[in-house]
Amino acid sequence: MPRITVNPATEKFVTLIADQVKSKSYSRAQVENVIRLELLQMPSLIARGPMFGRVAENRARAKEIGGLAKKLRRTITTLPPGADRAFFLIASRTWPRIDDGAAQTFKRNFVDRLDDVLIACAVVLHEESDVGDYHRWDHEKQLCAGCALDLIVGLDAGPPTNSTPDSPIRVISALLFKALLPQRFKQHQSKKGGEPDLRDQCAEVHKVWGQMPAEQRQARVERLRQSWTLAFRE
Repeated sequence: MPRITVNPATEKFVTLIADQVKSKSYSRAQVENVIRLELLQMPSLIARGPMFGRVAENRARAKEIGGLAKKLRRTITTLPPGADRAFFLIASRTWPRIDDGAAQTFKRNFVDRLDDVLIACAVVLHEESDVGDYHRWDHEKQLCAGCALDLIVGLDAGPPTNSTPDSPIRVISALLFKALLPQRFKQHQSKKGGEPDLRDQCAEVHKVWGQMPAEQRQARVERLRQSWTLAFRE
């Protein structure tokens, strides 16, 4: 089996994480290879930040963008006829050829897109909207907990449990946190001391997993194993 390589500082965590993954279907070498693959892929996911931003920031931006879009729409739809014709002939890139049909089609499409933007802003600003993550949501810890769950269910290491600090999902998520976020781990130690416990994040991903219909869970497992094909090669 081709061995996937990670840097020496990360490699020590591979053994520790693999000790927690009691796979019924895969060899120790395959388990370690999958862990290495995840450790290589996770930094790019962490760097992206929350997939849909933060609720508070989204609402602030929606208010700003909505105000600008509303003002622009009002200005565009109240242009004097001559200015309207000139502006949209140029904007539609037909100038200096005169194509009033193309100009008005461009204008209609542009106003329609502004209306779409205004609808999006209204959705984000709605009092019951939860578009984006709340600030209490720790994106990096959440990804570590999600990866820990994936390793357990994808490698057939038994049903995930989150009952005690020694539960595999809790131990694995903490090890991932230490391996992938050494600076944050140092900050944690200097402020709180001891090992990080991603209890809340593990509880969240465990709850989501438990609420999934069986067919969705199986589809998730199959996608994970397909993404790990390289790690399974003999």
